[in-house]
Amino acid sequence: MSLWSRLRGVAIGAYLGEGALRGKRRFASLSRKVGADGSITFFHQPDDAHSHLLAQVLPRVQARYDVDIKTVIVPAPSVDVDHAPVLRHALARRDARLLARHFELDFPDAPAEIEETRRRRAEAVLLKERETADQLMVNDAIGRALFRGDGEAIRELVSTHGAVGGQKVRATIEENYELLRERGHYQGGTIAYAGEWYVGIDRVQHFADRLADERKLPRETVVPRRDTAVPSISSLSCFFSFRSPYSYIAIERLARAAEERRFDLTLRPVLPLVMRGFEVPKVKKMYFIHDASREARRHEVPFGRVCDPLGDGVSRCLAVFHRADQVGRGLLFARAALRGIFSEALDMSTNAGLQKVAKAARLDAGFVRDALEDQSYLERIETNRVALRKAGLWGVPSFVDEGERAYFGQDRLFLLLEGLGADRAPRPLG
Repeated sequence: MSLWSRLRGVAIGAYLGEGALRGKRRFASLSRKVGADGSITFFHQPDDAHSHLLAQVLPRVQARYDVDIKTVIVPAPSVDVDHAPVLRHALARRDARLLARHFELDFPDAPAEIEETRRRRAEAVLLKERETADQLMVNDAIGRALFRGDGEAIRELVSTHGAVGGQKVRATIEENYELLRERGHYQGGTIAYAGEWYVGIDRVQHFADRLADERKLPRETVVPRRDTAVPSISSLSCFFSFRSPYSYIAIERLARAAEERRFDLTLRPVLPLVMRGFEVPKVKKMYFIHDASREARRHEVPFGRVCDPLGDGVSRCLAVFHRADQVGRGLLFARAALRGIFSEALDMSTNAGLQKVAKAARLDAGFVRDALEDQSYLERIETNRVALRKAGLWGVPSFVDEGERAYFGQDRLFLLLEGLGADRAPRPLG
């Protein structure tokens, strides 16, 4: 490993660490005391299923902590950050139905396709300025009407709460999206507060915990889980990438579960999106690395000293993993490599870095040399890419269980771990 990689990894680790986060929050607190903007902004896309779920939860947070939450209406993400809009739309609705069953939330089992005229009318209602509590109530009511295809309810909301002129709608929400990008994010269903971002109901508890800590109040659960039956499973396929920090966290969590309860875990690597021809803008990469750092702390996964393996590093890891998996050491190698990439700043494009993680997986230098000369892993990752797409997914980590139910993101592991009989609550986020 080069000295530069090591020093760069140390710097990134310090930047992402808990000490830096505490310092950032102290600075934000001091800034608010001297008059700097400390506002809370909810960037809301009313026709997005995940944004609608978050809109249902925010009234609880506002009432509990007596905060002003400004709603800014935004459109769907731009094409540079949304690589599969049709798949994402379908997944969001399927996922929202799943989440609504497990939490105290509302989402129809058969959501209506939202007509453009209804969406524009809903946006016109939401763009009219009103007090925080009223606005949050209207956000929720509009979402319920939209996803049920209830045009009469939308007309009643227009009559009761008013709306801006229709000619202002498109220009205003486009300006709002520019504001969102300028402030450092790229999609709706997102809360911005004092330099940090909280996306969807998966992160709203972090936001509520921060408010509780700042106000010296006890933390409370804002998205309580229902007692719902979770299908029991005994096998699971995990699609992952050696460049994905969320894949690293997911595999660490699954490996811990496997140590507690035996189940069949199949790791199915794919190329990173960039190596599949998709660009990932800086705004998206920056959010991912900060959010992954936060989630790694929550799940007690070492994280921060990062060395990006893009290119040769990824290819070399894939080649060695392919051979290692054939001799029953695929999980060992994947864990060692991902840990090296995301917590030890090991450069996988170098022999020194690759040999170090291979040794941790009990693979010798000769094994690594032979693996690097074997290109048969390329056929395997193409098969995995096709299977991922067939499951209606495109990103990683993604999971398919024995019943062919598909899930996206390490945030859905709580469902799978319950089904495996191995769910453990993560520690609170500090």
